[in-house]
Amino acid sequence: MSKDASKNRGTAHLQGVGDRVQESKNRYLAAASAAKREIGDIPNIANLDRRLATAESFKAWCETYEADTFTMGWSPDHLTAIQRIEETVRHGALFAFAMPRGSGKTSLVRAATRWATCHAMSRYTFIIGANIGKAHDSLDSIKTAFRFNPLLMEDFPEIAHAIRELGGVANRASGQTCQGVSTMIEWSKDRIVLPTVPYPENHPEYAEGVAAKTSGSIIGVSGLTGDGIRGSLVTNAANESLRPDLVLIDDPQTDSSAASPSQNETRLRLIMGAVLGMAGPGKAISAMMPCTVIQPGDMVDRILDPKTSKEWRGERTKLLKSMPTDLGAWEKYRDVYEQDMLRQPPNFDLSNQYYLDNRDVLDKGAEASWLERKRDTEVSAVQHAMHLFFRDELAFWAEYQNDPMATDFSDEGFLSADEIAAKVSGITRGVVPPGCTHVTAGIDVQGEALFWSVSAWQNGFGGQIIDYGVWPDQKVRQFTLRSLKRKLSEEYPGTDTNGAIYAGLIDLINTLWGKEWPTVSGDSMRIAHGMVDAGWGDSKKTVYKACRDTQHAAAISPSHGRGITAGQMPIDEWKKEIGEVMGHAWRRRQSKGEGVRYVLYDTNTWKTLVNRKLAVSQGGFGDLSLYKASLAHHRQLAEHIKAEPFVRTSGYGRDLIEFKPPVAGRDNHWFDTLTMSAVAASIAGIQSTGHSVEKPPKKKRIKLSAIQQRKRGG
Repeated sequence: MSKDASKNRGTAHLQGVGDRVQESKNRYLAAASAAKREIGDIPNIANLDRRLATAESFKAWCETYEADTFTMGWSPDHLTAIQRIEETVRHGALFAFAMPRGSGKTSLVRAATRWATCHAMSRYTFIIGANIGKAHDSLDSIKTAFRFNPLLMEDFPEIAHAIRELGGVANRASGQTCQGVSTMIEWSKDRIVLPTVPYPENHPEYAEGVAAKTSGSIIGVSGLTGDGIRGSLVTNAANESLRPDLVLIDDPQTDSSAASPSQNETRLRLIMGAVLGMAGPGKAISAMMPCTVIQPGDMVDRILDPKTSKEWRGERTKLLKSMPTDLGAWEKYRDVYEQDMLRQPPNFDLSNQYYLDNRDVLDKGAEASWLERKRDTEVSAVQHAMHLFFRDELAFWAEYQNDPMATDFSDEGFLSADEIAAKVSGITRGVVPPGCTHVTAGIDVQGEALFWSVSAWQNGFGGQIIDYGVWPDQKVRQFTLRSLKRKLSEEYPGTDTNGAIYAGLIDLINTLWGKEWPTVSGDSMRIAHGMVDAGWGDSKKTVYKACRDTQHAAAISPSHGRGITAGQMPIDEWKKEIGEVMGHAWRRRQSKGEGVRYVLYDTNTWKTLVNRKLAVSQGGFGDLSLYKASLAHHRQLAEHIKAEPFVRTSGYGRDLIEFKPPVAGRDNHWFDTLTMSAVAASIAGIQSTGHSVEKPPKKKRIKLSAIQQRKRGG
């Protein structure tokens, strides 16, 4: 053999040895990798009885596996929600529920997702958030529970064991095996696919070679407006095609979407169409929607309303089922509470003692929905709720009472309170401006006080509020109904409530109707017509009697306002009764047995008119303004006019603004008197002359600098 041949033979031998070494190394690495991916046998269930008990009760699940989340006792509202959630999962339903912020509504449905998935009641749960970020938050919370909840790991090892072995690393999922067979688990940011593995050997349904019922179950997520909703059909690794059978729609709107009519419509259509159609043709889907009403009439508000959304079972709960009767007493408590807050460090001993000493008065009329909801520094749930009320009244009504008030009037061309208070003429108080042909009045009965206003009008419903006040006179500019300094019962001692109202009405009517109101030209006018609200308490007969007995009976009418909604027949289309007098959105009828004519009018139509006439730029046709005074002088009147939230609706071929009752603690009484005065002007003969009350005039904004100047007294 030549030297070269011998050298080549040696090289080949070395190469072969190297190849065998590399093969051995590869086999070792492959075996090591396989061992690392292999999760071994599924551990036995630690407490089978505990697990089986929670299959029969969602409440038991929450108290067992979610005890660290639900640490306080259940309220009746929680128990109702738990029952509805269980019915939804087991039997298929659409359940929407709004609960106060901090009540755990989102935690409940996330717990329900784990309950339904772990007990194989849902094969494909789909979570939808207001946006994709919110949806990812929900999925992350479910992932965290599967990884770190010790009881879940002990009692549901066919799910938790494989998940724990991933260590939170999604890339490990693709090669994971159990007894040498792929688990087909998926652990991505948008979806979980549970491992395909057998039951533990101590499970009642364990059978060799048979996968657990949870194998291949899916939890997916998407934002409400994302593409994931329509792409929800999934074929898993076992070649099984799955569509969602349980949908969690988690707080599906944002502040901006709730304020936008177009976004409300878009999101409502998505939920009713794409979301509820995710189960596929001809198949029903179960859906849960924890939600918050952000704006009156928003998407959630409509879904919760059984009149507008019959498909959904809606539950709307409040932190306080009823507000305290005497909010004036709470204002005194508030002074003590705010002093305690300023202490360094804060100490609430004084305010708590004041609360305990006056609890009978403070708590009267109030009912808390969750008695255990309070802080360690607070005495009761009612006290806790009122602290939230003090912090931010608007947020309280929206986030804790699910009954928000509208705050943005710009879309309707309405003025803000500051703009109304600043819209004054150069005419002094009590004087009728030029061009006004009728003077009218309105009186709002409020038990211990009579609010009133007098206005002068010209055609087009322009004119001026020439005077307003309260009887008995409070002798101060700023006051509320709950903080009256002088009351009818004190002004007319020895009478009951209705006796004091009657005496007060007679005196007030004689004062206002008996007065001659001077005009700019030097002449004078009397009140042509006026109205008294007969809807307070049981005062109807008293008001009717006062209007009949006064010497000015021909120029005054008891009245009843009705909020005619878009879904109801407009008052103008009602059948005319015998002897009835009709005008736009009002009817004047003869009472039966009372000997007086009363007025029935649509409050929504006339309150819209008042707001729109106030919004007409000064000097424009139909301009309604206030007598000459400072912004501070008219501020309370303006707040009464802006006290009522509203929602825009449509029906009977018309668009309509529906006004809602004011937030508790806010007065709207001068708004009512001004509305009655406008209706009285129509009865007296004022014409709109072609300017419809349904169409807003073009609004000319008052400059902020002018408002600020008025605040400074300029």
